Formats: sequence, structure tokens, C-alpha cells
Amino acid sequence: MAKQMVAILTFRANVNGFSEQFTDGETIVDADHPTVREYPERFEPVRSQRPEVEEATSNPGEKRGSKK
Repeated sequence: MAKQMVAILTFRANVNGFSEQFTDGETIVDADHPTVREYPERFEPVRSQRPEVEEATSNPGEKRGSKK
């Protein structure tokens, strides 16, 4: 899988003849995207795509806390 980059500011760029919107913190593209090559200062590597999430259910054989 290619390294992914996220826009660090909002801007518009002409990509292959089309105007594209890049939104700060939301637009994610591959590192070899033409806009990343042209404006590398406007992107940074994606740090983590999976936030830590607490499991809502217990695993088989485990008991979750109960209210009395």
C-alpha cells in the first residue's frame, strides 16, 4: 500500500485539467499524487487512521462489570 498524505491547509489545485478541492485535515491522497509532487509543503504523512476504541462487548469467557 502506498504511503498516504493529508492536506494541512485548504486550497484548490488544477489536477489533470480539473479543479480539485483539498481540505485541511480531511483530504487524504497517495504520496505519488500529482498535487503532492507539485506542492509537497501543503501535505504531511497520515499519522494514524485508526483511533483507539474501547471494546463494547466482552470476549468469550470474560465478564464485564455489572451494576448492582
